[in-house]
Amino acid sequence: MVFKAIRRALRKRAVRKEVAALRRLTVGDIMTKYVITIKPEDDIIKAATKMIAEDISCLIVATEAKALGVLSERDFLRKVPLTSKVFEMKVKDIMTPNPVTVPRSMKLTDAVALMKSKGFRRLIVAEDDKMLGIITQTDFTRTLMKAFSAYPVANNLMLGSIMTEKVLMVTAKDSVAQAKQKMLKANVGAIIIVDKLKDPVPLGIFTEYDVVMQFYDQHGKLEMKDISQYMRKYVRAMPSSETIFEANRLMLQKNMRRLLIVDGSQKPDGTKDAKILGIVTQTDITRFVYSALDIIEKSLDDPKTELKAFSFSTEIHGEFWTDHLKVYDIE
Repeated sequence: MVFKAIRRALRKRAVRKEVAALRRLTVGDIMTKYVITIKPEDDIIKAATKMIAEDISCLIVATEAKALGVLSERDFLRKVPLTSKVFEMKVKDIMTPNPVTVPRSMKLTDAVALMKSKGFRRLIVAEDDKMLGIITQTDFTRTLMKAFSAYPVANNLMLGSIMTEKVLMVTAKDSVAQAKQKMLKANVGAIIIVDKLKDPVPLGIFTEYDVVMQFYDQHGKLEMKDISQYMRKYVRAMPSSETIFEANRLMLQKNMRRLLIVDGSQKPDGTKDAKILGIVTQTDITRFVYSALDIIEKSLDDPKTELKAFSFSTEIHGEFWTDHLKVYDIE
């Protein structure tokens, strides 16, 4: 009992210290200095090839050290037609121009607040009109994982409290064009492929990254086939009772930007019958945690709040609930 109290006190002190350190960090402390650029006159097939080769979600459109725009996966989703016209299009035709830049002295909490208010997922760091680096949501979430040696298990820090309940879905028989149109209308970067829309079972996932991948693989020709031809054929998920900290760790380990949130009941054959509850993205985690540091600290004062040690290197293991749904549950 005494050992348990001492362990809790040490973890509590560590979390307070780590929250304070997060509040002090600036954009310059965690930005990526190696910025991959492309020229505005380059064709978009070259841009797609570069994004896939570098395994990144965006390119900075620049001449010399001056940023002129950003070209992201979302720009491909929104602005590139599923026709041969892609061969005529240049980066300048689809990029988002006049990018917002921030100084390296900006606090991370202020940077996240700015990204939330503007709907951004990345910021260019620049001073005196010279580009110094870039900061993305992955930089923010990676910093979160490194910051905490322990984390509180409180109700308002569970996935169920931050997930988006409305999950965008299409059936495997729907076309790529139909899936793309739904993603555009909902302004989301992914759609879940299911067997049927009533009581659905996940079969796969299709994301804006897959749109870029098809341009790379097919040299600009995204054929109007069923979405099942292009989807990734299994979906990773977590129960709603898991914490945002473990979800963040899993997403970083698996290089993912979203997790399906599910609940399951035991079937007679011993397998799980999965119910889709919602979805959590890297955006959700970034925006919530950096604005909820006070909530994290407050949870430490509740004697009912469990404090778990954070394991950075341990691989999180999951099990298949269905043929295409792998669920990760932290014991």
